[in-house]
Amino acid sequence: AAALGAPQEGPWCPGEAGERISRRAALRALKAAGARAGLPSKKATWLTLRHTFATTLVTAGVPLFSVSKWLGHSNSKTTETHYAAFAPHGPTVAQAAAALTGADWPLT
Repeated sequence: AAALGAPQEGPWCPGEAGERISRRAALRALKAAGARAGLPSKKATWLTLRHTFATTLVTAGVPLFSVSKWLGHSNSKTTETHYAAFAPHGPTVAQAAAALTGADWPLT
């Protein structure tokens, strides 16, 4: 298996036969999966998938630093701003951070 952040060999989103598929075909597949899950077409986007992935990891207790790396954020503060409230006991930690930094709570 490739190390985190290492280039992946082959297509990242292969078709049924393992071939590379177009962005348009990948988006159609995402929209179809979203429709099966009951999402409106406008909500079935790569950004929604990205946020769902990150939120799922954080709520499962994966450290924000690790999630930050997987999302490709250059600074873990970006990840903390968006996902700290979803971490186990997150609001307490995020509220303390907001109090220390003078930021508004909830973080916006």
